[in-house]
Amino acid sequence: MDLHYFLHGLLILMVGLLAGFPFAKAIRLQNGKEVAWRVVHSGSSVAGIMLIAIGGVIGRLELCRILDILIFLGVAVSTYLFVFGMLLAAIYSERGIGRSKSTPSRLWKTVKMSYAVGALLSILSVGLLIIVCVLKILA
Repeated sequence: MDLHYFLHGLLILMVGLLAGFPFAKAIRLQNGKEVAWRVVHSGSSVAGIMLIAIGGVIGRLELCRILDILIFLGVAVSTYLFVFGMLLAAIYSERGIGRSKSTPSRLWKTVKMSYAVGALLSILSVGLLIIVCVLKILA
C-alpha cells in the first residue's frame, strides 16, 4: 500500500506545484484570485506530502488488508475531494464555504460538498489511524 500512497501523493503534489503558475499570474494581474490560487498551491502541496508521509510509515502498523485499504481510500479520496474543491473555487470564484450571497449555484454546492465529504472522510480515516497507532503502542 505504501506505493499507492506515494503515487497519489506525487500526483496531488504535482497539482500543487502546477497551481503555482496561475498563482503567479494572479499576482501579476492582481485579479483578486491570488488567495484562492495560493490555497490550491500550498494546500495541494501539503496534502501530497501528507500522503507520502503516511505511506512511509503505514506498513509499520501491520494492518489487516481490509483496514489498510479502507484507510487508504478514506485518506486518498478525501485528499482528491479537497483538491477538486479548491480548484473549482479558484477557477470559478465559488468558495462553497459559509453562506452563498444568493441562491447557491450548483457549482457552489459542488465545492461545498467536496469540502464536506472530504472533511468527513479525512477525520474518520485519520481518527482510525490514531486509534490503530495507540493500540499498537499499548500492545
